[in-house]
Amino acid sequence: MIYSFPAAFFGFTVFGNLLCWFYTAPPVRLAYRGLGEVATMLALGFLMPAIGDFSQY
Repeated sequence: MIYSFPAAFFGFTVFGNLLCWFYTAPPVRLAYRGLGEVATMLALGFLMPAIGDFSQY
């Protein structure tokens, strides 16, 4: 099977999954340290449109 997406797509996917996981998971818990808004901004404002743009090609 040939992977046709660019390597950055895999990086965005891994970063998005880690960001969502560490939103409430220890030891980082971004939501409890006042960084929940930043994580939400990155996930909804940057990652979702970028992954959508990658998946259109």
